[in-house]
This record gives sequence, structure tokens and C-alpha cells, in this order.
Amino acid sequence: MKERRMSYIPNYVDTTVYRPVVKKNDERIKVLFPRRLSSERGYWLTSRAVVPIMKKYPHVDIDFVGFIHGDKIADDIKRLISLFPNRIHHYVVEPDEMIRFYQKADISLIPTEYSEGTSLSCLEVQVCGNTVIATNNRRIAEFNYRRV
Repeated sequence: MKERRMSYIPNYVDTTVYRPVVKKNDERIKVLFPRRLSSERGYWLTSRAVVPIMKKYPHVDIDFVGFIHGDKIADDIKRLISLFPNRIHHYVVEPDEMIRFYQKADISLIPTEYSEGTSLSCLEVQVCGNTVIATNNRRIAEFNYRRV
């Protein structure tokens, strides 16, 4: 059998595209959930935390950006939006449009329930200057401790 050589190419973020921007001096804090709205991506962890956060901090807004997986989640996101109109939003956008949400956000949530490989959204939001709140997933924690 002929020997094959392999090269490891790590995930990366194009820092000519993904980069922080100067934000206007705004007293509002923008939180971003930049992933599919599904159980495995931590939607329910986030949902349980939303109401207490929104009640305690009236200067916080939350954007959920991703496809909804399941009727229960669809109903729940509608409930949250109705409880906090003009403060909670849901969007579905193409991947190349995510940068505008990353650059507007102050904090990004990566609450993975299951194991996952490298979270590209985690890398992208870090490069855009977001603070990341993530579950204790080995791969995500590994990247949070290294400079991107």
C-alpha cells in the first residue's frame, strides 16, 4: 500500500472579513444566539435564562439568529418575543449575513448541550470582539483559552 501523507488544516476565520467595528456609544447591551434554535444547540438552556435576565436588565436586547427546529421551540420563541417586544428578535439569514449580527453584538451565547467539534460561530464572534458565554464543552473551552 502506498504511503499517504496528510496535512492538518485547522479551522480559521478570515480576519479581513470578520473583525471588530467601532460601536456607537450605546447604553443597550446586545446579546446574540448565533445558531440553530434546537435542543442540541442549547436553545432550552437559553430560553430558561431569558425571562429573568430581561426582567432584571431592561437595557438588554437579544437576537436569535438561526433556523427553528421544532414546533415547541417555534412556540417558545414567539412567547418570548411577545413578552419582550422590540427587545427580543428572531432572524433567519444566509451565512454571509451573520457578520452584521456578530459586529452589532456585545455578548454571544454558545450553549451547546451535546458534543460538537469546533464551533465556527464561536471563532467568528470572538474575532468580532464579542464576549462569549459557552457551556463547558471541551472543544469550545479549548478555543476560549487560546488566542484566535
